[in-house]
Amino acid sequence: MRAPDGRPTEDTPLSFDFAIAVGGFRSYASEHEPLFVARAGYQLPSLHIVGTSDRIVPAADSRVLAEQFPSPVALEHAGGHVIPGIPSIRAKVGEFLQEMADRRDSAQFTGQEFIMKSPHGF
Repeated sequence: MRAPDGRPTEDTPLSFDFAIAVGGFRSYASEHEPLFVARAGYQLPSLHIVGTSDRIVPAADSRVLAEQFPSPVALEHAGGHVIPGIPSIRAKVGEFLQEMADRRDSAQFTGQEFIMKSPHGF
């Protein structure tokens, strides 16, 4: 669904330059399989926050999703299915976001531009 070149089309209507998943997981539903086969859509920086005590999405499932990306940043915490307020996690999330902002500002993305609206106008 993500346009790897930053140019939305009917088949790839989304354009974004990084991903953040908190308690994320890879869906094994057959209707989602095409999303995971389209590897080009995952060629972007990603941050994954994983709770090692998560009873909703096991940490192993979050790690499987992270492995879809070429160079995932995975932050683990001892909590459950939450966004932790731990200073070390907050600092690393801030660093990741700052790096993404710096990349945008220096145009290091592969010719992509940040598009503030979806192709549908929202």
